[in-house]
Amino acid sequence: MNGEQLLKERLSRNWEQQNAAIRLKVSQPYLSLIESGKRPVTEKLAKRAVKVFSLPPTALPVKETPELSRTKNENLLASQLAGLGYPEFSHLKKTRKVNPTIVLSTALEIDDLDSRVVEALPWLIFNFPEMDWLRVVDNAKLCDAQNRLGFLLSLALIAAKQTKDENKKDLFKDLLAGLEKSRLASGDSFRRKALTEAEKAWLKEKRSKDARHWRVLSNLSIEHLIF
Repeated sequence: MNGEQLLKERLSRNWEQQNAAIRLKVSQPYLSLIESGKRPVTEKLAKRAVKVFSLPPTALPVKETPELSRTKNENLLASQLAGLGYPEFSHLKKTRKVNPTIVLSTALEIDDLDSRVVEALPWLIFNFPEMDWLRVVDNAKLCDAQNRLGFLLSLALIAAKQTKDENKKDLFKDLLAGLEKSRLASGDSFRRKALTEAEKAWLKEKRSKDARHWRVLSNLSIEHLIF
């Protein structure tokens, strides 16, 4: 979030700068400096602006997550997904809302991801298409997870077609076209370290056309998912 975005949100509501400053708990001169680009939007102010302007979680700051053990990361991801409204995790303790960009990027970095979290990722993509895709794609490439991301996007694309959401369909198609250029020749899996040879053989036979195209060993299909 930057000053230009704050200005746009304020003007869209026809709020005077003084009135917006009061709501954001800053001084009017300081808000003026921010809106003119002379001062940065702090993380604290960005979080407050999301609440004041009722913005989606994709407007929240994106910051690096600390290194955690796999189990702790998975538990955190599940709680974050619950906080973002994923229905299957509604029974879990929720964290404060975080930017979906963080959740997806972190999930793609984990080599052995719980299947319940994997099933939530197409839902995340479908419901938060405004996330920072440049960051997501770059992070995926850094950990050689672009094939997994491509497969998840292909599932979200199917959902967009089924719901006749043309904007999402066009976005996901463009993202997939971009990822196609960096599709890895080697196979991949959401359980890179845990699959036995028998499991690999079974998944290779049972996987969908999209999973085969993205060379991902997974039997996940649109029928398993909620959107």
